[in-house]
Amino acid sequence: MNRISLDIAGHRYDIACRAGQEGHFLGLARVIENKVAQATDAMGRMDATRQLLFAALLLADELGEARASAVETGAALDDATFDRLETIAVRLERLAAG
Repeated sequence: MNRISLDIAGHRYDIACRAGQEGHFLGLARVIENKVAQATDAMGRMDATRQLLFAALLLADELGEARASAVETGAALDDATFDRLETIAVRLERLAAG
């Protein structure tokens, strides 16, 4: 396992990840940081916990829309994609909880 640091909502989070997954997690952190910025633009200044909460809500909303769209078009998320999205949602909830 490797360790990397993610900077999100003004805080540094050190996490463990599998070798070779560092770039993937840094990319996920950028997505979350973009959602934090989007939430802050919409809601104004908030503490880090609320920023992460709203980022998680925005991502969950996008996930819900993607699921609904997949159902409407008859397409389904494959199990691997669904599992990855579910894992991301759980991790965001843990970050938001502190």
